[in-house]
This record gives sequence, structure tokens and C-alpha cells, in this order.
Amino acid sequence: MSLSRNTKSAIAVAVVLALGACSSSSDDPVSEVIDTDGQTTDTNTDTNTDTNTDTNTDTNTDTNTNTGGSGQGSTALFGPAQYIISECGSVAVSAAVPTNSLTAPTPMTVGEPVRGQLVPNSVDKNFHTWQVTLEPGNYHFIADASTLAEGSDAIGLEFVSLGATTDENETLAQDSVAEYDLRIYEFLEIQATQTLTIKVESPFDKIHNYAFGIFPNGSAVPSPSIERCLPISPLSVDSPQSVVLDGSITREDDQWYIIDLESRQYQLDASLMSAESAAIGYQFHLFSQFGQSDARKTITSDSVAGTELITSDKFEAALGTYWIQLRNSFDKDTRTVDFTLSAP
Repeated sequence: MSLSRNTKSAIAVAVVLALGACSSSSDDPVSEVIDTDGQTTDTNTDTNTDTNTDTNTDTNTDTNTNTGGSGQGSTALFGPAQYIISECGSVAVSAAVPTNSLTAPTPMTVGEPVRGQLVPNSVDKNFHTWQVTLEPGNYHFIADASTLAEGSDAIGLEFVSLGATTDENETLAQDSVAEYDLRIYEFLEIQATQTLTIKVESPFDKIHNYAFGIFPNGSAVPSPSIERCLPISPLSVDSPQSVVLDGSITREDDQWYIIDLESRQYQLDASLMSAESAAIGYQFHLFSQFGQSDARKTITSDSVAGTELITSDKFEAALGTYWIQLRNSFDKDTRTVDFTLSAP
């Protein structure tokens, strides 16, 4: 068996990478164009407490995301990627127990996520193996991971399809971030019926909790997480918002929104006031498709030492459903951020 990335192998699978993104910062208002269809590499480093680093590669130009019902059928199954989402927790996770046996991997089925915990230097949890049979068609490979840390941490997973020999092993998906959560996405194209044995491991010497699943193209995928759910508020264009942000210490301190956008340019106007001169700042991040980590794009990441921060930033969006993550740039003080998303 051979797995190839970004090409259609005569025997098996092509893996197509999805959108990428990242963070940026400045002390002055920034106008950053965000094209959710194009390739973006953002390597700006925030000098505040945000330690996220994203390097992005985009080879997938299909961005139609919606929350409608399943469009699964022969056209969807073999057609281009369809980004149909359902709420976090909407799909039950299998009770199957993982193993690290190379000869007797735990079976899993398409459309039913599985979970496990990787423990470094463990006899039976240092890596896991799963086995799934895939019929010809296109699929979404989705994986979530987190560590036991309360705050941001280095998180990483690698999924390898094991071949008959070591030379035939191929990486299905991999990624790492310094964040609260990691979501990995790959688009799989299966040319012939085959059974994959998938090895799951982490490059980091720390405990990782994970969940992953393989979903037929045209079916809904729980997003932006399979089971680590957070409150997400609906957002609409030209609707002024005022939110109190705690210091950014845990994932629960961020504020999340979901919004449907048209294919056009948008503008985000935001402000933050402080009664006393202090280091103040905020970050707005935009997630598309299934909310994967490498599809994160920074709308703005700004801070000042003073009493007032006002920013106005423009970005481009394609037709689809998006999540906006709002974060306090500092971990000590509670701040109130006012913002409006408009379509000028």
C-alpha cells in the first residue's frame, strides 16, 4: 500500500492539506488582508503572553462551509471537499479501548470517532494503533488533542498508516502548536477498498488526550472540536458587542463566536479602555472549514502601554461559516473589549 500527499496514487490515498494561519502583533492599528482561499504564511511573534506560532500551507481552495444536513451521496463522496459542520459533541465517541499492538489494532468505523490517552514511557500507552476499512471515495480525517496543562502548552500528534514493511509507512496527518488545543485536518481520497492500520503517537514527552475520526465527504463533522466543547455565541454583521475578558490563563478565558459570512471584504473595529495606564491588548483570530489549527488566521493582535487601544482591520472572507476567537493578550487583568464586525 502507498499513501501519497497531494497526489492521486493509483493504489490508494492522496492527502490534501487544508488552510493555514497564524498570529501577528503590532502596537499600531493593522490592516491585514485575509484571503481564506489563498496561501498564507504568518510568522509574526506577539511579544505579549501569546506564544502561538503558526506556519501555514494552503493547497485546498474549496471553502464552502455550512451547517446544513448531510449532502452525502455518490456525487459528494467522490467530489471536492464539502465543509459541512455540526455542533461539538453532536457525534458520540466510540467506547472502543485503544491498544499499542501492531498485530491486533483496535477496530474503528467510519463516522464514529475514537479516543485515547498517550502516556510517555508507558508499556501500553506510549503509542496506539487503530484499524479502519475505507471504501473508494473521499473522506475528512479529523483529530483533536490536548495535554493536561491548564494553560497553553506544546501539543503535537502524528498519525502514520503502517504498511507491510517499514518502507511503506506513510504519514496520514501531523501537526503541533503551542496552544490550549490542537485540531488536525486532512482530506483523503481513496481509490480502492483498503484497510488502514493507523499508529498514533506524539513527538512531545508529555501526556496527550486525543480523539479522531474519519468522516465521508458530504457528511457533517463536529466542529470546532469533537468533544472538548466551549460556549460559542452567535454573531451577526453590524451587531455591536461588549465582552468582559479575564486574563488569558485557560482556554475558558477566551470568548468564541460563530458567524456566516459572504464572499467579500469585512472590517473589524475594536476598542479597549483602562482607567490607569497599563499594558493592554487583545487578539481576534478567525477559523474556517472545520476549525483546524492550521486554518487559523489573525484578524488583529494589538497592544499598547497606555489607557486606550483602538483598532480597525479589514479582511477578506469566502462564503461559509466561521468562528472568531477573542483573547486577552495579557494574563493578569480583566478587560472589557467593545467591537463591531461590519461589511463596508
